[in-house]
Amino acid sequence: MIERKICQQLGRLLTGLVALPCSAMAGAGEAAAASSEKDTNPAPWEFRISPFGWAPTNINFHVKDGAVNEHLNISLDDIANTVKGILEIRGEVRKGRVGSFVSFMYIELNGRTGNRISIDVDDSVYYWNYGVTYEVGRWKLGDTSDAPLVTVEPFVGGSTLRDSIVINTLGREADVELEFTTPVAGVNTYVDIDEHLNFIFMANYGGFDVDDVHRTWNVVGGVGYRFNIGRHPANFQVGYRALEIDYRANGADLDITAAGPVVGLSFDF
Repeated sequence: MIERKICQQLGRLLTGLVALPCSAMAGAGEAAAASSEKDTNPAPWEFRISPFGWAPTNINFHVKDGAVNEHLNISLDDIANTVKGILEIRGEVRKGRVGSFVSFMYIELNGRTGNRISIDVDDSVYYWNYGVTYEVGRWKLGDTSDAPLVTVEPFVGGSTLRDSIVINTLGREADVELEFTTPVAGVNTYVDIDEHLNFIFMANYGGFDVDDVHRTWNVVGGVGYRFNIGRHPANFQVGYRALEIDYRANGADLDITAAGPVVGLSFDF
């Protein structure tokens, strides 16, 4: 039931985010001929679906509320006892240089951790990232035909998170509603070493004090290996992700950082 709802939401968001900036440039002579040829062979629609998992090995909470200024570091054992289920999926649509994406993370939490600061969690976390991308260019790292190829793709978009946790700081209990939608901007960089081996670097920054989010950032780096599954190209990737959410509301500051390995498999259609 959960998976079906997730797929329905992903489909609706992808439909809403698809960019259709089709502009035509008319010229004379060779420019007109090139434009005519481009119209005859327009760029095809491309689709990519990427299920992947992230296993944070360390989560740090920094709570500032009045006289309270405490850190809580959640170890791998604590995380294993608290996280009961996780699903993450990314969908992309592209036509020519322009594309859009939606990434959805669902985490099922149940447990209690901490000592001087304790955190009670019994909830479902929904975390969306979405945006519109534009490929600014591709450059070869060398003069040979098989030289590595670098592709740079900036994007703008947003992040939305829905969660509720109870934080107990030195006997004071606070119900923190982590619910926000905030703008983000970033860049994706892809390096194709050859037809199989590739690298990916993704980074974004946002917050800007919109919807009580002072700062948020997310960085992913990984290595991939391309192959075919039937007639569909696939790319198996492993890497590392780190993120931060600095949330400030009602005079309190909740700063969450998390980092750990990530693994995924992309399918192109």
